Amino acid sequence: MRAQERMGHSSMSEGWRNHTSPAQERVNWVMDEVMSGRMSQADGMVEMAKAQEMMREEARARTTHPEHRWED
Repeated sequence: MRAQERMGHSSMSEGWRNHTSPAQERVNWVMDEVMSGRMSQADGMVEMAKAQEMMREEARARTTHPEHRWED
């Protein structure tokens, strides 16, 4: 257990968050909106579909133009 604490589990996940793509950001946002009730599930599904399309676009861009890979 101690070893896991030393690794800083939260900092690992935070680091992962810093490298989220715009599409992933959108997915996270939609999840928050639907969970909090600010957005209906139907609207959430529509937004999720858009976000997944963004992800496919990003993946396609990465594979066809690796030099354009976005990095923060």
